[in-house]
Amino acid sequence: MIQKKLYSTYKELQNDAINNCFAVYGDLDEYNNKFESIIFPEQNYICGLAYYNHGIDSQMLLLDNESNLLIGFEKRIIGIDYNNKKEIFENKSISLFYEFIKTECCILAICELDIFAYNFKCQPIWSFNFRDTIEDYNVINGKKVSIFCSNGDNLILALENGTVLK
Repeated sequence: MIQKKLYSTYKELQNDAINNCFAVYGDLDEYNNKFESIIFPEQNYICGLAYYNHGIDSQMLLLDNESNLLIGFEKRIIGIDYNNKKEIFENKSISLFYEFIKTECCILAICELDIFAYNFKCQPIWSFNFRDTIEDYNVINGKKVSIFCSNGDNLILALENGTVLK
């Protein structure tokens, strides 16, 4: 069972990280207002997050039959192998992370101006950048994703490789 622990300050999170030997992800600056750790008691794994919360809390997606976890927060998406206690990747977006969507063939990380696709082994497959804010999105038949942007752009991408279909 995954647990979250909240901290009042970065110093509090940092002290816990030093005492329990875990990594802290995020921009470690004075403007952060959200500090938390993610705990896997069965695997004896902890990682910390420090970020500015714009109203969107961090989100985690535990991948089936794997020891991999995707974490999205602020402008970051991180893949972690929690059994081996190591980071697989860290993607930094130019815009805010919204949510993960698990489809039949991949996992989508939806951000304000970007989409990232990952396979079920937590490896990046493709990414796509938009000129304007993503306002709506829908997975179609488990094979495509429709994206509607605030400037009126409406694109359909193939989930397999990110190719523009329309």
